[in-house]
Amino acid sequence: MVKDFHLNFVDIDNREVESVRRVLLSRHLERGSVTKFVEKKLKHLINVKNAVLVSNATGALIAGLKASGIGFGDEVLTTPFTFAATVNAISLVGAVPVYVDIDPETFNLDPEKIEEKISRRTKAILTVDLFGLPCDYEKIGVIAKKHNLVVIADSSQAFGSLFNNKYFFPNVSLQVFSFFISKVITAGEGGLAITNNKEIADNFNIFINHGQKRGSKYKFIACGWNFRPTDIEAAIIKSQLGKLNRIISKRKRNARYLTQKLKNTKGLILPSVGINREHSFSRYTVRIGKDFRSTREQVINYLRKNGVETDVIYPKPLYFYKHLSFGFGKGSCLESERASREVLTIPVHQNLTNKDLGHICKCIKDKS
Repeated sequence: MVKDFHLNFVDIDNREVESVRRVLLSRHLERGSVTKFVEKKLKHLINVKNAVLVSNATGALIAGLKASGIGFGDEVLTTPFTFAATVNAISLVGAVPVYVDIDPETFNLDPEKIEEKISRRTKAILTVDLFGLPCDYEKIGVIAKKHNLVVIADSSQAFGSLFNNKYFFPNVSLQVFSFFISKVITAGEGGLAITNNKEIADNFNIFINHGQKRGSKYKFIACGWNFRPTDIEAAIIKSQLGKLNRIISKRKRNARYLTQKLKNTKGLILPSVGINREHSFSRYTVRIGKDFRSTREQVINYLRKNGVETDVIYPKPLYFYKHLSFGFGKGSCLESERASREVLTIPVHQNLTNKDLGHICKCIKDKS
């Protein structure tokens, strides 16, 4: 029987079970003391003034945009090569997404293509740190300051990544992370917003709590949503944080192994790490280029036959979906379109052994 090499591994043990058990027995399942404890722990870990847990990262993006003053008719520059949540959040606060093409090496926003998309209505840049690799926040920061734009980072896939050895990326007003099941550490769902801006933090807390200040009751000062987390989520995150360094270290080691074994494979383009950045490898995504002997579909089928789970992240730029097009269409962002035809994500998680990784590499090379 062929062993299954899954794309994700949920690193759960008795520590999470016991943490959740204590919350359940306390009878206080809502956002409470455990959430506050984890937020304090995260502030210390990340070295940031404000860290707020939320029910999910999508809610954090929506509230974060709103808290940053982004609203009806404002334009927000972002990438079309991302999950729909990024652009949904922009649209749901009444703003208009404007797509900027990606750098083909990093899959992230290409700083060289940002300024051509700026108009008098542009208010913000919403970056996406795809697959765990931070964007070039030094170049983006220069552009943002020149045009007086807010930079919000969708770092949903990049918890544990570093830019200039820091978790909170430079020139960013607000940064959002996800603890969804496919992320480096997980609570099944859950998110985090961080900022050093007190006004943004205060507004954010209001918008995730039905328009009430945190700790107040029936004192509604704005319209808001319910994006509050629970202490159950917080308890799981607390236990997961104790594993973060081990998980990131193993993922990086596995990524180095894959890169070393696959680096001379003709037509196979491997992930970029970038300068002054540390990739957390939430995903290890290759490109099946035109010089590769087999098609991407043939590679996927062969890997599946040999027990290796893969995924195409992402099969289309977002403007290919009618409701997310916002005036863009085929040919608008050529690098994003090319990437969607070539990308293939393979397992890199911390539970894989060298033997497992060797099997994955052999399968890919068999089709090269």
